Amino acid sequence: MALQSPLSLIVLDEIERLLEYVSIGPRFSNAVLQTLLVLLKKNPPEGRRLFVIGTTSLGHVMQEMDVAATFNVALHVPCLTKEEMKSVLGQLGAFSGQDVSCCSLIGFGACLRVVDWGSLTLGCVDCLAAGGCGPGGSGWHAHQAVAAAARLGEARAA
Repeated sequence: MALQSPLSLIVLDEIERLLEYVSIGPRFSNAVLQTLLVLLKKNPPEGRRLFVIGTTSLGHVMQEMDVAATFNVALHVPCLTKEEMKSVLGQLGAFSGQDVSCCSLIGFGACLRVVDWGSLTLGCVDCLAAGGCGPGGSGWHAHQAVAAAARLGEARAA
C-alpha cells in the first residue's frame, strides 16, 4: 500500500518485538529478520518516495543483525528525566498534581498507555467541545503530545 502513494511514511516501532527477539538465548525469528532486511533494502518504484522510521531500545542488537545498516540515519534519543516526564504529562492535561508524580514512578510508557486508553474511552474534553479530535472524535490526541514536546524543547533551549 505504501508503495502505491507518491509520498509514504512507515513506522516500525520496537523492531525487536517484530523480530520476536528474546535476550535470553538470544533468540529471534530469522524468517521475519530476512523479510524485513529485504523489504528495507528495496527501493520504491520510480516517482514514489518512502520514509521509514524504526525504533528500538536495543541498538547494539540491531547492529549485530544488520538492521541498523539499512537505515541512513541513527539518532539516539535520551530518556526523559523525572522532571521532564512530569512536565510532559502535566502539559498533556491527562494528569494533574500528585497523579503526575505517581506516573513518574511507574514509567513514562505506562503513563502514555493510560492516557491512550483514557482518550479512547472518554475522549478529549477540549477536542469534544470543538467537535472532536480525529475520526469519530476520539483516539490518541497527538496534537497535545506534540505541543507538550515542543514546549519542553523550548524550555531545554532556554
